[in-house]
Amino acid sequence: MIDLFQKAKLYTDRTAIVSNGNDYTYQQLLVQSYVVAANLLNNSTDLNEARIAFLVPPSFEYTAILWGIWAAGGIAVPPAPKL
Repeated sequence: MIDLFQKAKLYTDRTAIVSNGNDYTYQQLLVQSYVVAANLLNNSTDLNEARIAFLVPPSFEYTAILWGIWAAGGIAVPPAPKL
């Protein structure tokens, strides 16, 4: 697992992101990113650096998707929103 997730586990109760007027902890971010990863993996063990595109505005969800892709072993490809 990448160091980012190990570091986040040290601060589970701290605020990771403030988005749309809501505070989200590192614990919430980790849980949601693991949900994303599990859905992407679909009973596989690794995405083997598959490119995953996603178009989501800047938000907690954007970060959870990004981290989920990384947790699953993928490479995130966020196209510019104006495309």
